Amino acid sequence: TLKIGLVCPATGSAAAYGETMINSANLAVKEINDAGGVAGKYMIELIVEDDEGTPAKSVTAAQKLINQDGIAVLIGAQASSCTLAVMEVTAAAEVPQIAPASTAMKIVELGNEWIFRNAAADPLQTSQVLKFAQETFDTKSIAILNEATDYGVGGATFLQQYAEEMGIAVTDVESYNTGDTDFSVQLTKIASGNPDAVMVWGFYSEGALILKQAAQYGVDVPFMGGTGWAAPKLIELAGDAADGIYFSTPFSPSNTAENVQNYVKAYEEAYEGKSTDFNGAQTYDTVYLIKKAV
Repeated sequence: TLKIGLVCPATGSAAAYGETMINSANLAVKEINDAGGVAGKYMIELIVEDDEGTPAKSVTAAQKLINQDGIAVLIGAQASSCTLAVMEVTAAAEVPQIAPASTAMKIVELGNEWIFRNAAADPLQTSQVLKFAQETFDTKSIAILNEATDYGVGGATFLQQYAEEMGIAVTDVESYNTGDTDFSVQLTKIASGNPDAVMVWGFYSEGALILKQAAQYGVDVPFMGGTGWAAPKLIELAGDAADGIYFSTPFSPSNTAENVQNYVKAYEEAYEGKSTDFNGAQTYDTVYLIKKAV
């Protein structure tokens, strides 16, 4: 048996991400096991632990998987702050860890030889979102609204850096905490700066509320985000307020590539027509990366 651990948010405000990660990991494991396992020798056993999207619970989950379950490799976490916490645990235990969804640059800048990832990092995503805004809308100024996490702060930092390089003015930089529901103060300040677009670097739960409240406070310009918005749940929660938004994502289910369509079809068949996202696609890939490595 090849034991693989998966740490992700099965519950909490980021549970929609965790759902696609768990479903996709199980899908890949079933495909591999049904085809004879790994190298004709190992059957994969997937052990999932819920971290609720919080670093402390991620650490506890990783310790349990390593010390009690005896995993050979760990997939996760989803949030960058959780991955940064868990990678200290896996490094100490000398257990390889692959992060399929965490984009903060800090993860690969600390000299930790046990951490790997297959996610498009913040510098690539922020630069491409700004390039799109400039080329599509002739954007000359932006406001930035980010969650106060490693993911959000990292994204805001790169947005400011690339905006300066591209000659785009930054009218305001505001932040919020995970779980906040009232964004009146931030949106009022953003509106006073009259930006051409608003860049939001955070997750879908708060993102949907920000979009709903934006019109109320006079912010009627394009809203753009990163992979934190790349979840079908955002559209479900925001409703009509999500019309006209843009976000970066390394994966789209509408991609006509054969391997993408095979995965999308298999996912929808296995999970009653549900949609997947980049978290799921890259987790699916991660299981196959582990198979190839073994």
